[in-house]
Amino acid sequence: MKPIIIVLLLSVYFLSCKSNLKEAQNMPFEGNWVLKEVIENTQTYQSISKAKELSDFYASELVFDESGDSVSVYNGQEGYVRLPINKTEEQYSFQIRGTKASPILFNSTDSTLFFADSTLNRVYRFSKADIAYLDTTFAESVAFPGYINNAMIEGKWQRGPEKVVTFGRFGEVLNWDEYKSFEIVVNGEYGSNIDGDLIILRTSDKVQLFGFKRSQDSVRFYDLISLGANKGFKNGKLLHEFTL
Repeated sequence: MKPIIIVLLLSVYFLSCKSNLKEAQNMPFEGNWVLKEVIENTQTYQSISKAKELSDFYASELVFDESGDSVSVYNGQEGYVRLPINKTEEQYSFQIRGTKASPILFNSTDSTLFFADSTLNRVYRFSKADIAYLDTTFAESVAFPGYINNAMIEGKWQRGPEKVVTFGRFGEVLNWDEYKSFEIVVNGEYGSNIDGDLIILRTSDKVQLFGFKRSQDSVRFYDLISLGANKGFKNGKLLHEFTL
């Protein structure tokens, strides 16, 4: 799509929500807002890497403090950056990339917050996180990992004829002697997998990275083959398989 067309689409989207600016000013922003499009695509394809292909992002969650004076921007994996919110009679905004502040708007039609990145010509939409997805074990409670875990692996899985292993919403692993917790790779230093996703499995003294694939009725863990420095991985030997 040509840049001028994207700019026009952004302008139309902003104008369609202009009447809701005052509502946004009075609305309690407090709480967690998660990136709507990426979560929906992860739920559809059961893959965060596929969701990133369709909609690359650098902010997966916005966490507003009680005063509304600042926002924590969470990227899905590595941590946070806390930014001040600029308030005027016309709008709220924060400076997340470059030198131009991004206005925060609220669309009452579908109850979403959104901001535009003029450099990337992209609109990012956020919906209020359900409290059931809030993980309080982080330094600052976040919901995005809970949504991703729910879409990709959460549930009870059969390993062999008698063994049932549970992967929890907040990264816990139950009834699997080899591992006690997991983390699906969203961003960060671990790289990418050309054959699917990456998952980290942990015990108290061991951390291992695996290739990961989810289908409708199974999850599979693979050994990884490196493609070279900074080139990511591909799946190797199938190591573990669980079925519904």
